Order: sequence, then structure tokens, then C-alpha cells
Amino acid sequence: GEKEIDMALRLVDGMSEEWDPEAYRDTYRDDIMARIEQKIRAGKTEVIAEPAIQQDDSAKAAEIIDMMTLLKRSIESKRRGRRGTPGPRSHLKSARTHAHRPRR
Repeated sequence: GEKEIDMALRLVDGMSEEWDPEAYRDTYRDDIMARIEQKIRAGKTEVIAEPAIQQDDSAKAAEIIDMMTLLKRSIESKRRGRRGTPGPRSHLKSARTHAHRPRR
């Protein structure tokens, strides 16, 4: 009813306040950095090796495989193989249609 809606609106207005983003702080980063500092002080760190020298772009390009071309070739070869020859499960389709016909 109208009285309940009015009471709900007053309740929400009474509990609402202006949002202050400065009042909130994400402490996750601070916790991670503190943990890192603890490990450094305790000597529980490892040396990270520099990444290996990258290959030139021509060597990288040679390794790229065109998946779309391979998929199209695969589909075409399967289509050519199917023409005129029934698939291994073609007999199941006709058996199913006969078996599930309702009795009259």
C-alpha cells in the first residue's frame, strides 16, 4: 500500500548518506607488498633470469599455423569421402525411425 511505500522510502532516506570514495581503501596491494618485504628481509628470494633473446620475426612467422585452412581442407576431404558411400551409422537412422513409429 501507499503507507508501506512511504515508510520504506523514509527508511532508505534515513539510512542513506553521501558516498565518499576516500573513506574506502583496497588493502590487498598493501598486504602483498608487505609479504614481499618480509620475504626479502628473510632472504627467501630467488634470482629471476633474464628472458632468452627473442627470435627474429621471420622465424616466428614460419611457426604460425593457419588453422582455418587446415579445417577447411579437413572438411573438404571428409565431404569427398562421403559422396556416394553411407556413413558408419547410416543404418541406425532408418532402424530408429521404424522402431519409434506409433502403433495404429
